[in-house]
Amino acid sequence: MAEGRRSGSDSGCDGCRDCSSRSGACCCGRGFKKARESDEAEEASGRLRAVEQEVASLESEIAQHDAALADFKSMEETVRISEIVAERRKQLEARVTEWESVSAELEGSAG
Repeated sequence: MAEGRRSGSDSGCDGCRDCSSRSGACCCGRGFKKARESDEAEEASGRLRAVEQEVASLESEIAQHDAALADFKSMEETVRISEIVAERRKQLEARVTEWESVSAELEGSAG
């Protein structure tokens, strides 16, 4: 092994101990980039799961409000529920857009 490039598991990268900074640069030219990409993919995957849960929750809430609208009680109640549904649909649209973005990011990092 070249001087300064000792193998070790407590290093900042997968190949040497001398890489102690987290700047993304590694004296052996590997390791940090791979680890950083893995961390970013893991973070995106976690965010994707969270967004999927938010989407499911919003869809469920919208369905419940739609069912409530089918049972007319008063004009005021209909207006109130309709406003809630409109707001939840905006939120749902934003979450679906975020899901598409995070999915594309994950596909890009996998390929």
